[in-house]
Amino acid sequence: AKAIIEALVKGKITKCEYREGLAKVGNAGIEESLIAITATYKKQNYVFGPSVYQFFYETDKFLEMLKDLPRVYVYMTEHVSETHGFALVENGKIVRLFSYDEDEIRNIGEPLPEEIALSYHLPKNFDDVWDKEGNFTKVDEDMLVELAIQQVGIDVEQYPYKNVTIGKMK
Repeated sequence: AKAIIEALVKGKITKCEYREGLAKVGNAGIEESLIAITATYKKQNYVFGPSVYQFFYETDKFLEMLKDLPRVYVYMTEHVSETHGFALVENGKIVRLFSYDEDEIRNIGEPLPEEIALSYHLPKNFDDVWDKEGNFTKVDEDMLVELAIQQVGIDVEQYPYKNVTIGKMK
């Protein structure tokens, strides 16, 4: 967790219980830039908070912040506006990035094995939103949850929801 804190957090950090941290970050506005970093579980840490989705809009800034981290998965979903995205970044370089909102579709890199296993057809542009039969290719939060489960392999029922570190994102 130390490398993640050094890469992403500026200033003071606070340690607290998981649910308290979830509430603090959830109640914070985007302008507060709060994130929570979980304790290490199966050699992984999870970072959450409203600031994380800025990765998809300030990608270069985030890639610089992530350059010292060997592998980072990023997920973003907002079902009200149907804005969704995911990325795999290794040492500050994009391996795979997909994001979808009302203004833009970004589809960078080759489909990951997990996408192929799930039979995902992720559009390359707005013309590609419909499949060969003319059906709308829906991209939604359920797809991202399934992809996350495939990629990180964590059973959420077994996950030890314990302590988190709260800080302001750089």
